[in-house]
Formats: sequence, C-alpha cells, structure tokens
Amino acid sequence: MSDLRQAILKLAHQQPELRRYLVPVLQRTAREFSSPEALADYLKAHPKADKARHTVTKSEGGGGKKDNEGEGKKDDGDGTNGVGPSLDKEEFDRKIQGLPEPVQKKLTEYHLEVVGDDVEQAIEIATKLTEGIDKSADVCKLSPSVCKGNLGLARDKMPQIPGDLSVPEMLEAMNKDGSPDEATRAKGKAAVAAGADLKDQRTILRQMLDTFKSEGVKIKPTKIPVGKLKATQSEIKAGKTFGMADAHLRGKFPGIADQIVVSSDGHILDGHHRWAAMLTIDPGRTMNCIQVDMTMKEMLDRADELPGVYREDFQGKPIDLPGDIKAKKDKYKSKGGDR
Repeated sequence: MSDLRQAILKLAHQQPELRRYLVPVLQRTAREFSSPEALADYLKAHPKADKARHTVTKSEGGGGKKDNEGEGKKDDGDGTNGVGPSLDKEEFDRKIQGLPEPVQKKLTEYHLEVVGDDVEQAIEIATKLTEGIDKSADVCKLSPSVCKGNLGLARDKMPQIPGDLSVPEMLEAMNKDGSPDEATRAKGKAAVAAGADLKDQRTILRQMLDTFKSEGVKIKPTKIPVGKLKATQSEIKAGKTFGMADAHLRGKFPGIADQIVVSSDGHILDGHHRWAAMLTIDPGRTMNCIQVDMTMKEMLDRADELPGVYREDFQGKPIDLPGDIKAKKDKYKSKGGDR
C-alpha cells in the first residue's frame, strides 16, 4: 500500500466525518492487488474507480499470489486481513436506519474498512453489547454453532500456556496506573507452583514449542480461515468474545488475528476468545496460526506434564492442579524433562 493511501486511511480512521470525501480519493489512489480476481472484486464494488490506476502483484513465477488456496475472502493487498471492500458512509447509514439509538451510536464508532461486507454481524455485535452480556454468559450456550465439534473440555480442564509474558514478567506485571496487576501476578504464581523455572526468560508457550521441536515434531506457521478451526474447550466467555469483536471493529484491537496454536486436526490450544471474536464477525476471515503436527488430544496430554502449565476456572482465576496432573509433572521432572 502506498504512503499516500496509508495517510488517507489513517485520516479516515481519525476523522469519521471526512470519510464521505476521502472514499472517492481512495478509489482514485493507485493500489496493488494480490490477484486479478481481487482487482475484479474491487472494481465491481467500486464502479467509479479508475481501472488504469491499479495493478496486480507479480510473483517470481509470473502469476498472482494465491488467496489462501481459495478459502475465505480474498486478500486485496490493503492490509485489512481479507475483509473485502469497505462500505461508504451513506450506504452504511442506510443499513442501520431504524435500529435503536444506542445501537446506532455504537455502530458509528466502527471503522467501515474493518466492518467490510459484514454489516449484519456488526449490528449483532453492537446490539448484544448495548443490551448487555452477563460476564458469566457462555458463547457455547448462546450460539452452539460456534463451539460445534469441540472436545467437550470445560475451561478448568484446559492447560493454561501463557504466550505474551515470561513468568518473571508476569510476577512483576503492573497496571497502566502504576498499581500491581494482581490478576497477571496470580497467574505467574500459578505457573511457578506448576514448576516454572524463574531463570527462563522465554514464555511458557515458547518453552513448549521449543520442547516439541527438540523432539522432532514439525511446527509451521500458516493462515487458516476461522470457520475451518474448531474449539477444544466447551466454555467460552460471551462478554469477552463480543468485547474483542467490538474493539476490533472500532480499530482498537489490530492484533486480534495474531498467532494462535492449533493442532494437526484443526483444534485450538489457546486463543479461543480471539478466535470466537473473529468467527462472530465473519467465518471467512483468516487467522495466523502455529500448527503443530500432533492431534489436540496428543498435545493436551503433553502440555499437562510440562513445567509452568497450570489451570484456571471459567472466570480466569488460577486453581490448584489435580493430583493426576501433578503426578505427570513429577514423572516428567524425574526424567530430566525440565532441563
């Protein structure tokens, strides 16, 4: 994407009232698309666009870049994660006419280039959040289709494998106001109780993946449509899920599609809420994944024995490890597995 286009998009983000004037400019700004199909889709959605200004990326082999083997929406090369052409403000306003005022107000906070073609889903998200979702509500009960095919594991049966902070960082975590982040620190303490090495500066997730690699397990980065992935746990917080979806549509959560770990059979190890949020917005969007060449049942069995992997309840509070899991960790440690 050109510097000019980036600047215009940034301005559109910051000043929604200018979008009706900026959209025509964006249509005239030269763009590079990943495939002829992506360019054709864009021109169909923007009939006033100047075809001569836009080009298709050429690969070393002379052809355009594949759009994830034909799955999901096409990536049109503008960094919007395959969300397709954005609506103009007038069209968006027509679609939300007649909705309750609080819902309309929330919808006006959403970025049209992030909403893309998924207006109906955006309306559903705004409506649910406006009506209020109980913190204990479960997506798997509210929308059973989201959790279809899960492995039937309650939240407290899922291994917790922190991937954002190392254990030393978790133990020293602070809130933005300078006060101790007790929730994160409690998780760090739980990791220590589960055998984490305080001298290891890697995250528990990184330690796990490094262990698998050292054992010859194949691990590869890939992109997978969220609609092709499956939940592992049978409980997912509705409030957290819709909150993440809302934040993404407001442009406040650009990392929603950041890497999650999945198994060879397409089940999610960690990152259920980000995945469910993306699925709520549109099952065709893609997520960055680290795919481990093990089934989820195999991965869960291995994860439980690794140092630092602990458990939480549905509300995200660490809980004591069951006796059988403690025994697995002791057995692994006695074999020198924590070195």
